[in-house]
Amino acid sequence: MNVLIQADLRTMGGADTPVTLPHYVRQAQSGLLQVQWSLSLPPSVATQRLPALLFPQPVQGLTVKVGQATVYSLPMSTPESFHHWYRPVLVTLPHALLQAHGPIQIQVEQTGHLRGWYVAPVLQGELIDLQPWHDRFLLLSSTLPTTVNLLSIVVGLFVLAIGWRTRSVTYVYGGLTSLVWGVLFTLALTPELPLRAWFVWRLMLYACTGTLIYVVLRFLTAIFHQTLPGWLNGLLLCVLQGGWLVFACAGPEAEPWLDVVWTGAAVLCYVTGSLILVSLGLRQRDVVKVTGLGLHGVFTAALAWHDYALQAGELPPSWLQALPQPSYSLLLQPIYLTHLSLPVFVVMSLWLLVQDHLHHRRVQSQHEQALRAQRDRITRDIHDGVGARLNLMLWRTRTAPLVATQLQDEIERSIEELRFAINPLHTASETLTEALRSLCQRSARWGQPLGIQVDFDEPDEVGVLSSEGGLHLYKAAHEGLSNALRHSQATRILVRLCAKPDGVTLVIEDNGCGIPGWSAGGPGSVTARPTAMGLRGMQQRMQSLGGDCLIESGAFGTRLSLMLPRLEPLLSR
Repeated sequence: MNVLIQADLRTMGGADTPVTLPHYVRQAQSGLLQVQWSLSLPPSVATQRLPALLFPQPVQGLTVKVGQATVYSLPMSTPESFHHWYRPVLVTLPHALLQAHGPIQIQVEQTGHLRGWYVAPVLQGELIDLQPWHDRFLLLSSTLPTTVNLLSIVVGLFVLAIGWRTRSVTYVYGGLTSLVWGVLFTLALTPELPLRAWFVWRLMLYACTGTLIYVVLRFLTAIFHQTLPGWLNGLLLCVLQGGWLVFACAGPEAEPWLDVVWTGAAVLCYVTGSLILVSLGLRQRDVVKVTGLGLHGVFTAALAWHDYALQAGELPPSWLQALPQPSYSLLLQPIYLTHLSLPVFVVMSLWLLVQDHLHHRRVQSQHEQALRAQRDRITRDIHDGVGARLNLMLWRTRTAPLVATQLQDEIERSIEELRFAINPLHTASETLTEALRSLCQRSARWGQPLGIQVDFDEPDEVGVLSSEGGLHLYKAAHEGLSNALRHSQATRILVRLCAKPDGVTLVIEDNGCGIPGWSAGGPGSVTARPTAMGLRGMQQRMQSLGGDCLIESGAFGTRLSLMLPRLEPLLSR
């Protein structure tokens, strides 16, 4: 296989100039550009069985001649219409044209409606050797982009429909990204276009490019659960939609300026926004999303740099020639290699959407667990507060009549307990010791007509009732005293609060008859008693804060010990 890199090149109105391929030809702005060039074939071509030429990319038209005979012709772009033949051409050479004495010359004519393109080296060799390379170039320049565009549009519509049904901004912008991206590159590869439609075609390319960057930024913002301030969102829209607005007003003369200044500003917006979101993701330790976005960003940046360098003629030929031949011709495809980042983005965006969905599921599950915990708390608070108080009132009405002032006081207390159970934030700033003292005094008044003495052994420290641990201790004490008054048949009940360096212990003990059939771990335990809701509630309260509930009962009476570790300042002086 021979790589032909020496050519005599002539542009419109110019003279033949010896060049080394690849060689970049350019003009001031997009328009019809014709290039003619000639190459000398190696002498070995006459001895090959099936000699052929492989042109990696004919741009927008191609004619190949051997001597004066045309061996291949692809319709050229004209002032009336232009073609996008972004695909390789494999030309077989008839042996009858290769019998001339002396060097064999091929004449090549190319056209393009561009600002410039690379004239690539020509590969010469046996047809059987060139066919695999032709297939590789064709896959990259035609088959792959067409397939990717179609799949991207289908996926975009599917994800957009999900976003529309679920009212999810994340899915809406994710679907729009794939959809706009697919439409943009489908437009860029329009196979044939009348020249009168060129302005509208170019206008749509600018509009799709700005819209694509905008929806990508909004998608990434939603993925990282951020919001754009109104002024910033407006500024982004103005910058990213300014391309097609300027082109619509100024016309084709603004194209060079737009391709440099506006494209640079749009890319700067994208890069800056992505870096900010990545930094926020790192602060939130969202490594999964940051890794996916970072890998795609590196891949896209490399391909975008290639496309820009290829279109602007900034890709140094020496870099390409240093690569193994003919592999570097793959890098000279005029089709945008950024196409390859599209399927990567689609996969990455779907993966991010899955991660976001799983995150919402976890949040929803945690919310449901919090609701269940709140319902359990309300149930315990109503049982241990209002329930205990109502049970005491019912017990007293059966044993001794209640005076109106006592009944009114207990009803008011029950209302306060019910308000707290519904909304625990509405809690008086009463200290724990004061609350327990008040509870013991009220219980003593309840038990006095029946000869039951209730004492409170006050500690030196003072506890704050608004502490979660203090509230649980108070509620547990309320339920314990209610049980002792109603069931123990005791003559004396003692409540003692002990503050220790490692925690707090509340003890309620009586000299009554004990709990019938009680055994700490046997059939008489709390878990085996379906009616022991109060005792189970006390255990749950303590265990929820890392504490413990110890119950001792027998002929000596009952001793209830509620222990909490000092995880927070339950007591203070």
